[in-house]
Amino acid sequence: MVITPFGDNQARGDLAGSVIYQRRRGQVICKKYARPHDPHSPDQLDQRQKFLNAVSAWNALPVVDRDYWNFLATGKTFTGYNLFISRYLFEHKPSTTPLVLQHIENLHITTTRGTTSTAWWFYFLSYPGSVSICSISDNFNHQWNYTNPLPAPSFFRIDLYPGHTPISVEDGDTLELTFDGSQFLLLWLPEVKQPSGIYLYFADDGSSYYDPALTLLAKGAP
Repeated sequence: MVITPFGDNQARGDLAGSVIYQRRRGQVICKKYARPHDPHSPDQLDQRQKFLNAVSAWNALPVVDRDYWNFLATGKTFTGYNLFISRYLFEHKPSTTPLVLQHIENLHITTTRGTTSTAWWFYFLSYPGSVSICSISDNFNHQWNYTNPLPAPSFFRIDLYPGHTPISVEDGDTLELTFDGSQFLLLWLPEVKQPSGIYLYFADDGSSYYDPALTLLAKGAP
């Protein structure tokens, strides 16, 4: 029913939770309030859980990673948080395209966790061929170059190798990688807490895998 309640054709909202007023085509429509239907369908519950996971993933990001997302949103009508959540929910799936590079210009461990200067090592090696490119230790956080740049662009792997202490990498830790003409990428690491080493392979979005075919996901980039 179209009405003008109480002489005011700009009415909005609800009346005592039983009647709501809405504007449609310049007129005010009055209708009975109906509580939104919430069937708790599997799809709805799955999407709600994805949203909670997205928020948790954002809250777990180090400050430097949040700054990176805010940088991506510079000049936009949304924030880095909005961009992160949107891509987490609707756009991004971990890439399975190998990350290929020739020159590692800068390496940095975002969050160091070692208790000695060379607690454990990240060795970068070409794959196949195992040519040593460079390395960095936790928590000294200094890049050591070997064959860098490589003679040609190459797929690579990281060998996590114990130093003075067992490896203790937390789930979601990252390495900041600058390569091939100041391209920047975060390499995402799974939880690794063991006295022996482990191999990791990387896709072009920074996702890590346990195998060179990039089928066994270790940590997907959000």
